[in-house]
Amino acid sequence: MIIEIKTGFWDELIEKFEVGDPGDDDDLFDWYFAKRGLDIRNKRLKIISAIEI
Repeated sequence: MIIEIKTGFWDELIEKFEVGDPGDDDDLFDWYFAKRGLDIRNKRLKIISAIEI
């Protein structure tokens, strides 16, 4: 991922964003919301996968 490669600090990046200090890098916003979407999708997939038909 571009942001992770550019910064090298995945967890620190999340913390900075969540406390309101994301900086002015537009890539950060794209990354954060793409990651949130992926996390939500993975959570739903886990729930659906647990359903037995």
